[in-house]
Amino acid sequence: LSATGTASATTFLRGDNAWATPSGGTLVNVVQTQDYTGAINVDGVTSYATAGSDFLVSITPTSTSSTILIMAGSAIGGIDGDTSYAGELKIYRQIASGGYASITASPVAHINGASGKRRPWTFMYLDSPSTTSQVDYQLYMRASDNAVVHFAVDGFSRFITALEIGA
Repeated sequence: LSATGTASATTFLRGDNAWATPSGGTLVNVVQTQDYTGAINVDGVTSYATAGSDFLVSITPTSTSSTILIMAGSAIGGIDGDTSYAGELKIYRQIASGGYASITASPVAHINGASGKRRPWTFMYLDSPSTTSQVDYQLYMRASDNAVVHFAVDGFSRFITALEIGA
C-alpha cells in the first residue's frame, strides 16, 4: 500500500488506497425488552393478537431522517401430541400513542414445526417512521391453523430490540 496517513474515528482506507470519511449509518440509540419466564401462546387464534409486553419496545428517534432497525427472537414450540403447528408474526407500530397499525403487509416470520419440538426464530425489519415522537413497536402473532402455538417457550430468552440509525 502506498497510502500515507493514519486511520481515525472519522477516516478509513478504501480499497482504492485513498482515505475517505464514512457517511451515514451512525448508531444513535438502542432500546431492548428481554425476558425468560412464562410462555406466550395462541390457541387456535387465526387473527393477529398482541404478543404482550415481552415483545413491546419504545424508542424516541432523534431525527425524522433516522431509520429504526427492529430485531426480535425467541423459541417457538407446539404441544406434545400435535402433529404440526404453524405460526406467523407481524410488527405493529404506534406513533405518539396514536394507536397501533400493522407496518408489514405480509408476516415478518412464518414458522412451522412438529409435535414437542422447540425451534428458534429471529427476524429483522428496517422502518422509517419519519418522526421525533415516541414510537412503540409491538409484535402480533397468530396460529395459521387451529394449533396451539407457543411463540415464546418458558425458560427460553425472548427479546425485541430497536436500534436508531442516523442518516
